[in-house]
Amino acid sequence: MAKKTKQTAGTPATVALTRAGVEFTVHPYDHDPRAESYGLEAAEALVMDPMLEAVMERARSTFTAYRAALAAIRADPHEGSLPQDPTYLSWTLSASAPLPMPERQGLLECDDPISRLEMVTDLLRAELRAMNVIPSLPATEVARTRWSPN
Repeated sequence: MAKKTKQTAGTPATVALTRAGVEFTVHPYDHDPRAESYGLEAAEALVMDPMLEAVMERARSTFTAYRAALAAIRADPHEGSLPQDPTYLSWTLSASAPLPMPERQGLLECDDPISRLEMVTDLLRAELRAMNVIPSLPATEVARTRWSPN
């Protein structure tokens, strides 16, 4: 979870964010004094992949919609803000989503965060579609118990 940074020194942007009370995360990198552009240097150092950003945004928005749908029938599966790091985000969504065991196993077997985020997004979208058709869903407690003939 991103923590509010309390600082009085820093870049003009971080000082403004701190004064406004906005939560943010500092992503440090080693500055090269010969760099011609701070922005380009930071972008290259942090290597923000546009595809990864799009996948993360889709996963966040789908999980937010899922949380809103669950709010009417049960407690929120995740409290607080979602992680910014793609790996932590993929594991957080995987752990927070109340899914049946085979789907959870599939998430565990994903090799990289992009695949895991895409998979959890697809699973949550399918769950949202089912919840819109069958109001008694999600029946996650049923999926997590052993089979019973009763």
